Amino acid sequence: MAERLMASAKRWLYTTNHKDIGILYIITSLFLFAAAGVLAITMRTQLSVPGNTILTANVYNQFVTVHGLLMIFWVLSPLAFGFANFIIPLQIGCRDLAFPRLNSMSYWFFLFSGVMMILSFFFGAAPDLGWTLYSPQSAAQFSPTIGFNVGAGALILMVVSITMSSINFLVTMFKMRAPGLKLRYMSAFPWAILVTIFMMLYAFPAIGIIADIVPTFARRPLYGSKYVIGALVAAAMISFVVWGHHMFVTGIGLVSTKLYTVTTIAVSLPFDIIVISLIETLGFAKLRLKAPALFALGAVANFIVGGITGVFLASVALDYALRGTYFVVAHFHYIMVGASIIGLIGGLYYWFPKITGRMYDEKIAKVHFVLSMIGFQVLYFPMFLLLDMPRRIVTYSPQTDWGLLNLTATLGGFIFGGAQLLLFYNLYRSSRIGPPSGPNPWEAWTLEWALPSPPPPHDF
Repeated sequence: MAERLMASAKRWLYTTNHKDIGILYIITSLFLFAAAGVLAITMRTQLSVPGNTILTANVYNQFVTVHGLLMIFWVLSPLAFGFANFIIPLQIGCRDLAFPRLNSMSYWFFLFSGVMMILSFFFGAAPDLGWTLYSPQSAAQFSPTIGFNVGAGALILMVVSITMSSINFLVTMFKMRAPGLKLRYMSAFPWAILVTIFMMLYAFPAIGIIADIVPTFARRPLYGSKYVIGALVAAAMISFVVWGHHMFVTGIGLVSTKLYTVTTIAVSLPFDIIVISLIETLGFAKLRLKAPALFALGAVANFIVGGITGVFLASVALDYALRGTYFVVAHFHYIMVGASIIGLIGGLYYWFPKITGRMYDEKIAKVHFVLSMIGFQVLYFPMFLLLDMPRRIVTYSPQTDWGLLNLTATLGGFIFGGAQLLLFYNLYRSSRIGPPSGPNPWEAWTLEWALPSPPPPHDF
């Protein structure tokens, strides 16, 4: 028994196989997702009633900062890279990534950086200036604790990890595709990762996963697939000149304001093309409503709401009124959680049979979907109505009318958070005693489904 445990530990510690490293990325990201979720639930509990004193202002700001950093840098991106590690070599017909040892090193940098960010709470105080880490709050006189330096070190390690992964995927996709597989013939998910690597826009991998899931369960090819790829590239290019809409209230000048208003509206057009393509793919299709399809459709619905409310913020007049309120919090989370996280969970269920060789429990997965969607809407939609409540405040007066909406949002947070326990239970249980899946339970046609489940060590 001890020898078996030692052999298993050595395998996972020393592995350079892309499938093992993909699994490590996915599992670690899910644990960090749980940690970020605990911080979020605690913040929502603090705001559930006026005048609450569960958290002090300083600790609340630490929770806001670390929650945001964990979700952006240690959950959304690495979870997508976990899928990319496991799936992309299978989809493009190669045996492994171009640099297996570099791939292994990138994971360990990611793991250590995530541990460092959480440990920053125990070194005086974690970073507490908001997840954007703006100056001058990041200067030593305003952030003097060792915990801030530990958090900054964690971010540096994370950037190194992402850089190593990006180089690896670029070389792999450009130089190690199967003979005859041109770039334009790759499915949407590798393209989404490729575009993401060029500019690190975290919504893209989820879009690529959704664009793989929907055609599979609609039993139709992706409508206008070339236009979808073109839209991803266009959105990435336009995004370089969109960031300025965050600075409308800083007095950046009339010319710049006009430019960023136009580009902020324009960046929605490529995403409109992608959504229309997905809707057209579903047209007249006999859709099989399995869990991956449900999560993909839910992600698209949330993405539409988040996109529409984002266009509101392109208006300078509305941005002046809504910037810094919970309307922006709701819009942001409809994109980052409602579209990205929900879409990535759909990818978990979609590729779970390929990764483990076993089927998950479909009934539990559908209950998970229903509770997640209900909890998400109850959690974030009330925030659109909190138009006059400043974000990042630790408490509020009973004389405001914010109490009922905050209490409703907190209830939704507990429903959404509790639903994710079903995800962990389902994945763990099914990985051990789930029925065998066979090589292609979805009857999909991308290349990874041509291999056994789980795939052999060296793929092809």
